[in-house]
Amino acid sequence: MKRHIQWALVAGLCVAAAATADPFDPAKVPEKTRWFVHADLKRFKETQLGAQILKQLAPLSPALELVEKATGLDPRRDLSGVTLVGLGAKGDEVVVLFSGQFQQEKLKVAVRGAKEHRELAYGGHALHSWRDDKGAHYGCVYDARTVLMGDGQPALLALLDVLDKKSPACKPHEVLARLGKGEEPFTLLALADMEAFGKLEPQANLLEKLKLMCLAVGEHRGDFTARLLVQPCEASAAVSVQQALQGLVAIVQLGDSKKPEIRRAQELAQRLKIEQADPYVSVRLDVPVKEVLETLKIRLEAESTAQGKGSLKLELKLGDPPAKPLPPK
Repeated sequence: MKRHIQWALVAGLCVAAAATADPFDPAKVPEKTRWFVHADLKRFKETQLGAQILKQLAPLSPALELVEKATGLDPRRDLSGVTLVGLGAKGDEVVVLFSGQFQQEKLKVAVRGAKEHRELAYGGHALHSWRDDKGAHYGCVYDARTVLMGDGQPALLALLDVLDKKSPACKPHEVLARLGKGEEPFTLLALADMEAFGKLEPQANLLEKLKLMCLAVGEHRGDFTARLLVQPCEASAAVSVQQALQGLVAIVQLGDSKKPEIRRAQELAQRLKIEQADPYVSVRLDVPVKEVLETLKIRLEAESTAQGKGSLKLELKLGDPPAKPLPPK
């Protein structure tokens, strides 16, 4: 008979991450990281946007209280950062690193309650594994500040080795230093080595011209700010990439402005600033936080009504444990 674990905890983490201080730390990710997305939740919660989102998450309080009772964790209070680390383009090459204040033993007890749970030792750490209808999953309560989760065993072990300083970590990238020269306190940071994704779909010919993409999002002086830096594979292609981006903006402007969502997209497109920033092409967007809050309020209220008082439930079914044991360490 299968048992069900109510992972409202995971739901809370997803809500927090999607919203976006624990700044990104390259020393915590492998040298061969091909892409990452980092949300500085501690800093985000100090912004106007963050405060409003936390306020509107009130309907989820009963579910999150159950999570806290079972695990000792309230995502709204205890999570300070979430980092998705990709060692490749496949789903099992991705590890999620949660930073915050965790009650280690309470978390472990909650995981061990699963009937199909398996615990394996690796480098002095307890690696937890389970299965559901989507395959195998892995997790590790590294310490009181760090928890790891992923669908691929090798990827999670690679991250553990970096945290234990047994394998080289990622070096700071120049594009991150350039973004850090401004005054904006970014709360979401993402970088992708486009060559890691291999051959893309035919319609993605613009992306195939890119070597690197870096996105930073935050709140600064009353504005919601977004900065995108893209680096072409060849320096000579910078102009054509800039023109292609401007062409996409032009296509949006030709849309049916009678439709609210298209009209809103056109308003945002008008605020985009696309220019050269050798060796990158820079795209900048600044929107008053007040406008974002008004749109967000309407959207969250609509979702709350549709779902019935804003309730949120995520169920994880555990099945057969992984057939292959961990490699020796």
